[in-house]
Amino acid sequence: MAKKKKKKSKIRIFFTRLFFLSITAFAVAAGLYFLLVGGGDSADVVFAEGTVVIKTVGSGEWIPLAGDMTVKEGDEIMTERGATAELFLPDGSVLKVGSASHVIIRGMGTAEITRRSTNLFELAYGKVRAVVSPFVNKRSEFVIETENAAIGVRGTDFGVSYDEQQKKTELACLDGEVEVRSKEKEAAGLPPVLVRANEGLSFVAGTLPGQPVKWTEAQTRAFFSRMGFEGKRIKDHLMRGGKMLEKGGKEIKKNVEGGVKEGAGKIKSGGKKALDAIKRKF
Repeated sequence: MAKKKKKKSKIRIFFTRLFFLSITAFAVAAGLYFLLVGGGDSADVVFAEGTVVIKTVGSGEWIPLAGDMTVKEGDEIMTERGATAELFLPDGSVLKVGSASHVIIRGMGTAEITRRSTNLFELAYGKVRAVVSPFVNKRSEFVIETENAAIGVRGTDFGVSYDEQQKKTELACLDGEVEVRSKEKEAAGLPPVLVRANEGLSFVAGTLPGQPVKWTEAQTRAFFSRMGFEGKRIKDHLMRGGKMLEKGGKEIKKNVEGGVKEGAGKIKSGGKKALDAIKRKF
């Protein structure tokens, strides 16, 4: 009888240890997943003007959004007519929510180890503008979805609008490139439509996006009316980025000019040597 009790005790200890080992392994795996995949980061609200409200994840109430708050995955932002809000995202990208708009944050975060960033937004209606930072990890993604389209980008400045009544998605690209994928069943397997700088594209639900068209300066101005960034932190951030790009451009130009000059010198020198050799022969 004592032997049976001793045996049961050993079995109980074994399964207890196994249970705690499993819990520990799960916790380690979850931590590792977070470090590798990312998620759960928050974005700073750096500017809000007019009537802007937020519904935080797990809450059914809309409360006023102020310029010193943070937003996270699952939160919803809504602006009334004439109101705007600007978000500074964890990866250095910025997002402006335009007037009379409703945006849902579907995913947001940057992995600690891989630096893979994820930014997924749903534009229920209204207009947004995004300036996306260049990806450190090529598997990063920045996507804005409407009811009939998914717009994916890689380091660019663009705007998207969605008219809920007409079910119309419209976008314009100021810099870089934007990939547009239709959510229609007929679009399955089709390559995305590529929209480049100074091009626009619009289509309604039930149709596939056609080819993008060149936009005039007037069209671009009209689309981005009141969509310029106003928050000082974002202005400074974009200015720093612009200066870095300008500096890089100057360095590239200097290197190219130097290389062309050096190459021309070598050609000239080589030509002179060839001419001297010909003269000696004749």
